Amino acid sequence: MIYKLIPFLMLAVALFFIGCKQENQPTQNKSDLELQGLNKKPLEGDLITFTGDLEGIPQTQLVIGCCPNAGPSPPYTMMLSSEIFPTEISGRALDGYIFMNNFGRNLPWAYKVSFWWPENNAQDTLIIVRGGIPYKDKRTKILTVTFTQDTCWIYYPNGDVDTVYVDFKLIRDPQRG
Repeated sequence: MIYKLIPFLMLAVALFFIGCKQENQPTQNKSDLELQGLNKKPLEGDLITFTGDLEGIPQTQLVIGCCPNAGPSPPYTMMLSSEIFPTEISGRALDGYIFMNNFGRNLPWAYKVSFWWPENNAQDTLIIVRGGIPYKDKRTKILTVTFTQDTCWIYYPNGDVDTVYVDFKLIRDPQRG
């Protein structure tokens, strides 16, 4: 009797696999779901806050797609302190692009912040700050980096380089929508 069930089970398994192979059926394959538009993830971003010598305008901004290791570098609006930075680049809202990342324990600095903006249809002016003391709250995933008298390099479009020492706080609050 068991020998009569074996062909029936083989036929059932074969029909099951044929049914799974239909092309119009969504599968667990991620690329199939994306092609059919069924894998719509909500936008993810970070609430980024700068206070101190670097200040966001508005102070807290939602930034989408910010700063994996190699970019992208999303738009951001920032104001540089007129007490620290040269007058030609400070005291006004600068519409530019932001990049920031943690660089681990093996370097003499823990965190990097880069911000650049075009000036009068010329090349971009760039500032880079390396340093800071990061603290990440394990429960809320909020990262706070405190920069105290860290060097900020300013790269002008004409090739000049200047340095200033900055104090500011950066807060990254991951938002999952």
